[in-house]
Amino acid sequence: MKEKGLALNKEQDKIRIRISDPGLCKHCNARLFCIGGRASDDTILAYNPIGAEPGDTVEFEIPQSEYNRLMIKIFGLLLLGIIGGSVLGYIISLSSSISQELIIILFALLGLIISGFFVYHNSRKKQNLLFPIITRIIKKGERNE
Repeated sequence: MKEKGLALNKEQDKIRIRISDPGLCKHCNARLFCIGGRASDDTILAYNPIGAEPGDTVEFEIPQSEYNRLMIKIFGLLLLGIIGGSVLGYIISLSSSISQELIIILFALLGLIISGFFVYHNSRKKQNLLFPIITRIIKKGERNE
Protein backbone atom coordinates (compact mmCIF):
# COMPACT_ATOMS: atom_id res chain seq x y z
CA MET A 1 0.00 0.00 0.00
CA LYS A 2 1.39 3.38 -0.98
CA GLU A 3 1.04 6.25 1.44
CA LYS A 4 1.99 9.92 1.41
CA GLY A 5 3.63 11.96 4.09
CA LEU A 6 5.82 14.91 4.99
CA ALA A 7 9.51 14.23 5.62
CA LEU A 8 10.44 15.62 9.03
CA ASN A 9 14.03 14.79 9.95
CA LYS A 10 16.85 12.47 8.93
CA GLU A 11 18.06 9.66 11.16
CA GLN A 12 21.15 8.06 9.54
CA ASP A 13 19.99 6.34 6.29
CA LYS A 14 16.33 6.73 7.27
CA ILE A 15 13.94 9.63 7.54
CA ARG A 16 10.99 10.25 9.86
CA ILE A 17 7.74 10.94 8.01
CA ARG A 18 4.47 12.42 9.25
CA ILE A 19 1.76 10.23 7.68
CA SER A 20 -0.85 12.17 5.67
CA ASP A 21 -3.70 9.77 6.50
CA PRO A 22 -2.80 7.77 9.63
CA GLY A 23 -6.07 5.84 9.39
CA LEU A 24 -4.72 3.92 6.39
CA CYS A 25 -2.18 2.16 8.63
CA LYS A 26 -5.06 0.30 10.29
CA HIS A 27 -5.94 -1.32 6.95
CA CYS A 28 -2.39 -2.12 5.84
CA ASN A 29 -1.69 -5.87 5.45
CA ALA A 30 1.91 -5.45 6.60
CA ARG A 31 1.21 -3.45 9.78
CA LEU A 32 2.11 -6.36 12.06
CA PHE A 33 5.55 -6.67 10.49
CA CYS A 34 6.28 -2.99 9.88
CA ILE A 35 9.42 -2.04 11.77
CA GLY A 36 8.97 1.63 10.92
CA GLY A 37 6.58 1.58 13.83
CA ARG A 38 3.90 4.24 13.55
CA ALA A 39 4.41 6.40 16.60
CA SER A 40 1.69 8.05 18.65
CA ASP A 41 2.36 11.34 16.84
CA ASP A 42 1.48 9.69 13.46
CA THR A 43 5.07 9.47 12.26
CA ILE A 44 6.92 6.52 10.80
CA LEU A 45 10.59 5.79 10.09
CA ALA A 46 11.38 4.83 6.47
CA TYR A 47 14.43 4.05 4.33
CA ASN A 48 15.45 7.00 2.20
CA PRO A 49 17.22 5.64 -0.92
CA ILE A 50 16.22 8.57 -3.13
CA GLY A 51 17.62 11.32 -0.90
CA ALA A 52 14.46 13.03 0.31
CA GLU A 53 15.08 16.02 2.55
CA PRO A 54 13.09 17.34 5.52
CA GLY A 55 10.15 19.37 4.21
CA ASP A 56 9.60 17.19 1.11
CA THR A 57 6.24 15.52 0.51
CA VAL A 58 7.03 11.87 -0.24
CA GLU A 59 5.36 8.60 -1.17
CA PHE A 60 6.39 5.48 0.74
CA GLU A 61 5.40 1.82 0.94
CA ILE A 62 6.35 -1.57 2.33
CA PRO A 63 8.23 -3.42 -0.46
CA GLN A 64 5.73 -6.00 -1.76
CA SER A 65 8.39 -8.60 -2.60
CA GLU A 66 9.74 -8.56 0.96
CA TYR A 67 6.23 -8.81 2.39
CA ASN A 68 5.42 -11.76 0.09
CA ARG A 69 8.67 -13.51 1.04
CA LEU A 70 7.84 -13.13 4.73
CA MET A 71 4.31 -14.49 4.22
CA ILE A 72 5.64 -17.53 2.31
CA LYS A 73 8.12 -18.18 5.12
CA ILE A 74 5.41 -17.97 7.79
CA PHE A 75 2.84 -20.16 6.05
CA GLY A 76 5.52 -22.59 4.85
CA LEU A 77 6.74 -23.09 8.41
CA LEU A 78 3.19 -23.65 9.66
CA LEU A 79 2.51 -26.15 6.88
CA LEU A 80 5.79 -27.93 7.62
CA GLY A 81 4.74 -28.22 11.28
CA ILE A 82 1.39 -29.77 10.36
CA ILE A 83 2.92 -32.23 7.89
CA GLY A 84 5.78 -33.13 10.21
CA GLY A 85 3.39 -33.67 13.10
CA SER A 86 1.11 -35.82 10.93
CA VAL A 87 4.00 -38.01 9.78
CA LEU A 88 5.27 -38.42 13.33
CA GLY A 89 1.71 -39.22 14.50
CA TYR A 90 1.37 -41.84 11.77
CA ILE A 91 4.66 -43.51 12.76
CA ILE A 92 3.67 -43.57 16.43
CA SER A 93 0.14 -44.79 15.63
CA LEU A 94 1.56 -47.94 13.99
CA SER A 95 2.64 -49.25 17.38
CA SER A 96 -0.30 -47.92 19.40
CA SER A 97 -3.70 -49.37 20.21
CA ILE A 98 -5.35 -45.93 20.10
CA SER A 99 -7.18 -44.83 16.94
CA GLN A 100 -4.72 -44.04 14.18
CA GLU A 101 -6.70 -41.00 12.98
CA LEU A 102 -6.88 -39.52 16.47
CA ILE A 103 -3.11 -39.78 17.01
CA ILE A 104 -2.38 -38.26 13.60
CA ILE A 105 -4.72 -35.33 14.26
CA LEU A 106 -3.29 -34.72 17.74
CA PHE A 107 0.30 -34.77 16.45
CA ALA A 108 -0.65 -32.50 13.52
CA LEU A 109 -2.07 -30.01 16.05
CA LEU A 110 1.06 -30.37 18.18
CA GLY A 111 3.21 -29.70 15.10
CA LEU A 112 1.09 -26.64 14.29
CA ILE A 113 1.47 -25.29 17.83
CA ILE A 114 5.23 -25.84 17.86
CA SER A 115 5.71 -24.26 14.44
CA GLY A 116 3.39 -21.41 15.50
CA PHE A 117 5.69 -20.76 18.44
CA PHE A 118 8.66 -20.52 16.07
CA VAL A 119 6.74 -18.20 13.73
CA TYR A 120 5.80 -15.95 16.64
CA HIS A 121 9.36 -15.94 17.99
CA ASN A 122 10.83 -15.24 14.53
CA SER A 123 8.39 -12.43 13.77
CA ARG A 124 9.65 -10.54 16.82
CA LYS A 125 13.25 -10.52 15.58
CA LYS A 126 14.20 -7.22 13.97
CA GLN A 127 15.71 -8.76 10.82
CA ASN A 128 12.38 -10.38 9.93
CA LEU A 129 10.38 -7.19 10.12
CA LEU A 130 9.87 -4.80 7.24
CA PHE A 131 10.90 -1.18 6.87
CA PRO A 132 8.84 1.18 4.73
CA ILE A 133 10.81 2.67 1.84
CA ILE A 134 10.40 6.04 0.14
CA THR A 135 9.54 5.43 -3.52
CA ARG A 136 9.31 9.00 -4.84
CA ILE A 137 9.34 12.66 -3.91
CA ILE A 138 5.93 14.16 -4.72
CA LYS A 139 6.85 17.77 -3.96
CA LYS A 140 10.12 19.31 -2.87
CA GLY A 141 10.00 21.31 0.32
CA GLU A 142 10.31 25.09 0.07
CA ARG A 143 13.88 25.17 1.43
CA ASN A 144 14.95 22.21 -0.81
CA GLU A 145 14.08 23.70 -4.22
